[in-house]
Amino acid sequence: MTKKEKLLTPQNDFIFKKIFAKEENKDMLKEFLEEVLEIKIYKLDAVEEAQMDKTLEENKGSRIDIQSEVNDNIVINIEMQISNEHNITSRSAFSVSGLLHNNLNKGQDYADAKISIVICILSFNIFKDGDYIVSASLRRDDTHKQVSDKIKIYYIQLPKFIKQKDKKRKKLAQWLYFISQEDKEELEMAVKENVKIAEAQKQYEELISDEGIQYQIFMREKTKADIKLAQEAAYQEGQEKGEEKGMEKGEEKAKNTIAKKLLEEGLSIEKISSITNLSKEEIEKLKNS
Repeated sequence: MTKKEKLLTPQNDFIFKKIFAKEENKDMLKEFLEEVLEIKIYKLDAVEEAQMDKTLEENKGSRIDIQSEVNDNIVINIEMQISNEHNITSRSAFSVSGLLHNNLNKGQDYADAKISIVICILSFNIFKDGDYIVSASLRRDDTHKQVSDKIKIYYIQLPKFIKQKDKKRKKLAQWLYFISQEDKEELEMAVKENVKIAEAQKQYEELISDEGIQYQIFMREKTKADIKLAQEAAYQEGQEKGEEKGMEKGEEKAKNTIAKKLLEEGLSIEKISSITNLSKEEIEKLKNS
């Protein structure tokens, strides 16, 4: 499956959020999380989109796809990655540390901090050996005994999953067939056997038939590409001038330029915010200027 084809599957974070972050679809998210974490979830609070706190964001921006609180003592981020930028292990370490930091209240004892978990669903493989689903935690180098249960990262490698065909964890496999959309025969079986998968598939097909949704998805990808080019140009210019933070300047400039073009095309502020990740306030300023 090409990258362009993956953009119109639930592997795309935009589509994934449209399905799993809806309040009325909380039972879908609950079942998926139970199967990944292998725990019973009694309470689930889902947040459609969250941000790292401002101090972390200024150092290294990181948009969170879905943040959920489970059983009052676990906070989870689910992140989708279609392109392999060869930084997922570093990015996930940053995400889980930011999650732990953000959910520790002022004056709260560290021992009482909520367990922070990041689940990375990947359209590529990062480990040559092992299973398609790999978990990592903080452990000693010598004995490999756990040092703390407060952080954990799960990596779900979809290509390896499709090849291995997991028969032991049936419900998890059903959800991964839905997310990948690659094995049509297995997906059809999952739809027949699991009513939640059937409803998710129905909503997914309605989403991708919407031309407005398709436009937003491809504009978001174009924005990412334009931002990358602008960052590289600004970085090169900054290097020549001896300036710092060229990449950040390039990103800001690219986002503003794209937002202005979309405003001229008559797109709503909400859609432009979704495409560029600029805040509504920032877009309002651009509109008024």
